[in-house]
Amino acid sequence: MELSVFTYIAKDFKNDEPLYFKEIIFVKCGKKVYIEITCGVDMYDVSDGLDMGIMDIVMPYSELMKHRYLKAYYDLSLKANKICGECDTIYIIEDSLTNAKEAKIGKCCQVFKLNKMKKIRVAPEPNITEFITNYNLKYGFEETDFDKNIATYHLAL
Repeated sequence: MELSVFTYIAKDFKNDEPLYFKEIIFVKCGKKVYIEITCGVDMYDVSDGLDMGIMDIVMPYSELMKHRYLKAYYDLSLKANKICGECDTIYIIEDSLTNAKEAKIGKCCQVFKLNKMKKIRVAPEPNITEFITNYNLKYGFEETDFDKNIATYHLAL
């Protein structure tokens, strides 16, 4: 089993306030992968349940590899393990005033009950299609400069 996480935080450093939070958890178990996406206006809203949405799905690993955006985030999430060796969490922090981005690895705990993966089943094809459609509708606006953003994240490492 493999657990990896990509987190993006937009922060107002002047006022020391988080503005936006996006976390994608990937749990690969054999030929299937569990994906959980949490986005919120800020981390406090997410912890209070006032988030922009939590989406999750179990799909074949091969299906994840076909999705351009999710695959890129998955690949980035795996880099944390290769760099620090102890923590599978990578996160990007953006200063909302300067738009400067910084990659952070480690010093971030992710709790996930891996035992539930043993019993979990791959979602039916219509559910996977619905998940992908909802992802593209909810978060597609973020992907306007996707290639540039992914390149920036890789450089920040």
